[in-house]
Amino acid sequence: TIDRLISDEPAHPDGIYKWRKTYICYPVSGEASPGYEPEPEAAANYSISEVRWFDLRDESDWDDGLFQNPFTYTQLINLREVLGYTS
Repeated sequence: TIDRLISDEPAHPDGIYKWRKTYICYPVSGEASPGYEPEPEAAANYSISEVRWFDLRDESDWDDGLFQNPFTYTQLINLREVLGYTS
C-alpha cells in the first residue's frame, strides 16, 4: 500500500528516467519479488534482479554489495537523509 511520496528529484542526466520518485509503502500480503519491470522497450537497458528488506536506520547490517554499488548506495544515503536517519 502506498502511504506517501517522500522524494521527487531529477534523475541522473545519463539515465533512462527524467525523475526519480520515492514513496513510503507497506506490504499488504505475499512475498517481495522483482515484479514486472522493465517495460519491453527498456528490457535491453536494465532489469530488476532481486528485492531485499533491510533496515534503513542502521547500516551495520547491510552487506558489502550495497556499499560497493555506487548507484544503489547513493540512493540509500539520500533516502536515509530524507527520512532523518542520518546522525
